[in-house]
Amino acid sequence: GHHVLNVAGDTRPIEDAVAHLSRRFPGTRFVRGPALNVASVWGLRNDRLSALLGFAPSTPMEEAIDRLIASRRPSAPTP
Repeated sequence: GHHVLNVAGDTRPIEDAVAHLSRRFPGTRFVRGPALNVASVWGLRNDRLSALLGFAPSTPMEEAIDRLIASRRPSAPTP
């Protein structure tokens, strides 16, 4: 049969993402808007996924951001 599972990501404070984006795009000004508290994300776990696959896939936040940038702008420099 088929399985549908949530994957817990690299849940870190938004400041970590802003710091990485600041390194990728020096001089960019980031303005923080009203926050949405998506508490459900912080409770996600990879238990079922790990049991099914035998491991839990993992991509660090910085790598995920860099992959997204590269997919949108193939000419963007990658570290």
